[in-house]
Amino acid sequence: MSFSSPENITQYLDRLCGEQCSQLGFFSKPHRAEIKGTKVIIKRYHPIKKDVSHIIKSHDEYIHSLKSMGIQVPWTKILTVKRKSKNELVIIQKAFKEEEVLRTMFSQNPLEDLYRYLTLVYDEIVAYWNKKPFSLEFGFHPTLRNYSVRNNSLYYFDTFPPMNMPQTELNKLILQMAPVHDWIKGFVPIKAINRVSNEYYNFDKMFLGIVGSSVRLRPEFGQQILDFTENYLSGAKLSADLKKQLLAQVNSPPKLSFLWRFVRKLTGNIGRPNVKLPN
Repeated sequence: MSFSSPENITQYLDRLCGEQCSQLGFFSKPHRAEIKGTKVIIKRYHPIKKDVSHIIKSHDEYIHSLKSMGIQVPWTKILTVKRKSKNELVIIQKAFKEEEVLRTMFSQNPLEDLYRYLTLVYDEIVAYWNKKPFSLEFGFHPTLRNYSVRNNSLYYFDTFPPMNMPQTELNKLILQMAPVHDWIKGFVPIKAINRVSNEYYNFDKMFLGIVGSSVRLRPEFGQQILDFTENYLSGAKLSADLKKQLLAQVNSPPKLSFLWRFVRKLTGNIGRPNVKLPN
């Protein structure tokens, strides 16, 4: 897929009438569309005045790094569209069917299938953590809504924002690209974004984020998910200290922080509430 000029891209996107396929994105609400016979997902981001060439470069390098660590990413292209004095980033990505989206599968299928999906995701992030150089400052957000499944293989499609940078720099990019008014951004300390981005850089929070999402999505199977997770961790290829730390926290459903729930409401994102299982 290619376009002859930036003007051609702009004209195409302005004519595009796709089907919104998710309310879950923070930075962008994805749309399904078709380009030259190929079904794609279009993600359009909050236009900003600053130059975006460094973001595009980081994005392409981020995908390359993910693939080098064994993470499968569908065909993805990032573009810039000029909007008067601002730059709009647009991502075009090869689409998966709705029934291949992991969150959809997880919300609809029986318990035995849930165990299989959890094993796929748990295996992927354990392998990622063991492959990632310890000193590399690199973020990753392997939650259910960021995956599709085809032929029993995971495909990770959440490539924005690129996280191949120190956490402080990512926090600045998150705030810069957040789809909220600039006056609101002025009140948010960069360090406060850690309450969200810690999950991208710390294995325990990354893993517990998946557990929490799973229980919130299928609370009727909450205890079974926790029991399965405890059993998985017991045999996982992780350090003894990390196992001990995680096992101590999966005896009850992990919860979303107040800040994340507030941001979700502020930006119109949907999501399931925290779950408290009966004693």
